[in-house]
Amino acid sequence: MIRLGNQKRKGNAYENKIAKRLSETLGVELRRNPGSGNMENWKGDIVAIHDKDRISFPWCIELKNQKTLKIPAWIRQVEEEAQEMSKKPVLIFHLHGTSEEYAVVRLEDWEDRAMEGSMEPTYDEIKSGYDEE
Repeated sequence: MIRLGNQKRKGNAYENKIAKRLSETLGVELRRNPGSGNMENWKGDIVAIHDKDRISFPWCIELKNQKTLKIPAWIRQVEEEAQEMSKKPVLIFHLHGTSEEYAVVRLEDWEDRAMEGSMEPTYDEIKSGYDEE
């Protein structure tokens, strides 16, 4: 029987927590990557479960729950993984001493998403319009 160290258990719990939160927020089933980014075609710490979502989901997500912030190194890591997958990198980390999570994305990616959100209706908005007719 393999026993996980305390740090590994803490990391797994954090990955599961964020996967659940983002699944609910984004409406895409996400889960902790069983290979923690080490599998050939699955990079990042959390991934879409269904094949169609794995293809269309635009993000490669790296999660960090460490006391010492190493943001430049973490950004380099997620950028490399995202490039291998042709995805956009996002770094999510917990700031110790708070209950806050932070996401770091490239400015151009944030601008693209902000523009999409402000100018185009979401799938749910379109669907609810049809349901009302």
